[in-house]
Amino acid sequence: MDDIVGRIAEELSLDGTKAILVHGNADMDAIGSAYAIARCFPNCAIFAPDGIDRVSRMVVSKMETAVREGVGEGFDVHVVVDTSSPEQLGSGFGGADIVIDHHKPTGRWDDVPLFLCDDTRTSCCEIVKEVLDAAGIDIPRDAALMLMGGMLTDSGHFQFARPEMLESFADLMRRTGVDMDEAMGLVQSEVGISERIA
Repeated sequence: MDDIVGRIAEELSLDGTKAILVHGNADMDAIGSAYAIARCFPNCAIFAPDGIDRVSRMVVSKMETAVREGVGEGFDVHVVVDTSSPEQLGSGFGGADIVIDHHKPTGRWDDVPLFLCDDTRTSCCEIVKEVLDAAGIDIPRDAALMLMGGMLTDSGHFQFARPEMLESFADLMRRTGVDMDEAMGLVQSEVGISERIA
């Protein structure tokens, strides 16, 4: 596992253009993973071929980041995160060079040159953090916040967290100074009047 993590870190550090793709109706774990890669490695852009969910839209707006439509045509490298099969990327998807995932393997990525999957992990953001650490990157505060947001939502705000996820989360807090209330606030939306009335 360490070998593939290192190889992915090396590949992402190269100068070529990289399209970071997320599954349809992408959740915060997918967007947090994609954001951290795009923020920490050169020449990256995030693509959501079939859109993003409500929480992700809110967070993307708060972080003032761009998520494009399409599948990254014309990019040198295609990186897929938090996606268990190519079908989740729509009909225009042409193939991946790197896949980083935490779902049970489906066999649908068997032909991908660099496939990193650890289905013992609560979130994909934990695995992305390992790749960033392997690359020797001093994770910026905003990237750490997005990774923490993905860990929070995929664990049901820690209800389903495993020890490794809690350790990754705490490490990001220590290293970047992100407080718990800031991480929680990132993924909490305003309660609408109809919800308050109900």
